[in-house]
Amino acid sequence: MTKQNYSKFLLIFVVLFSITNILAMHYHLYWRLWWFDIVMHFLGGVWIGSATLWVYYLSNRFKNIPENRRCIPYVYGLVVVIIIVIGIFWELFEFSFDTLIIFHKLNSWTDTISDIVFAVIGAIITTKYFIYKNYHQEASIPYFEK
Repeated sequence: MTKQNYSKFLLIFVVLFSITNILAMHYHLYWRLWWFDIVMHFLGGVWIGSATLWVYYLSNRFKNIPENRRCIPYVYGLVVVIIIVIGIFWELFEFSFDTLIIFHKLNSWTDTISDIVFAVIGAIITTKYFIYKNYHQEASIPYFEK
């Protein structure tokens, strides 16, 4: 996948994800379907993982990335740390919204932890696919020409 196609994929994905979320809120799918929240957090992890990889490796914002920051363990570590940080902030947002705006019953810690875990799983699968699809012969992420 080229850099331009990758950025189009990210844009289309986030638009479809947002529309799905709006429809899910309108039709109460998070409360009607017990598994819907899991799918959405997984897909959120896919998007955030993809966006992290795009910003760091494809956007040319980080030129001359040192070799030790292109190795496979670093790539996974970077994506996992980003998704955990964003996941924690998202869960704080959900908590604030649920308690302060709609006065909804609080979710349990197990729900919060599972939300973050499924987001991390989505990000890891995305990272694995990104590495395999483009660079499975390499020990590290190469520089991009296009």
